[in-house]
Amino acid sequence: KAISAVEFNEFSKNLATNLLSAKDGILFIDNAHQLVPDGYKPGEITPMDKLYAELEKTGEHPIIILASKAAGFSKYLEENPEVNSRFNLKFYLPDMSVDILYELGIIFLQEKNFNILPDAAEKLKKRFLFLFRNQHNIELASDIGKNGFLVQREINKIINEHFLNPDFQNNPNSIL
Repeated sequence: KAISAVEFNEFSKNLATNLLSAKDGILFIDNAHQLVPDGYKPGEITPMDKLYAELEKTGEHPIIILASKAAGFSKYLEENPEVNSRFNLKFYLPDMSVDILYELGIIFLQEKNFNILPDAAEKLKKRFLFLFRNQHNIELASDIGKNGFLVQREINKIINEHFLNPDFQNNPNSIL
């Protein structure tokens, strides 16, 4: 089950049951830094602490993957060795290049049986270049997303805008 940190608030309302239902699976929480409030001081109770307290009670739990780019989350883990010790593996992945975002987009479209003409491919690459540049603009980055989620969201947006939209029938040359 994949949830964002914002959705975690809803998920945590019935945390024990939800963790039990995910027991043999993987729980992926994106933007995990949002589970630790700004201005956090060691010793404060956070949604992250509630998650770990519930995991301690149940004994059995899913594999949990927390994704975060915020430096504050790394600091939180450093200041909380009992939480940090629960993570046997840590991966530090760089942002994907525009070329990799584009290649993923092509793969997603091909998986949905779309053929990509050269003109559309060029427009797709320009769209990812625009999004990539905006990822590095602090004001826009949180709304845009990162990496694979960004690619998947943009491809779904393109499909919805151009192929599921009845107006597309009237102007089929407006792809991308």
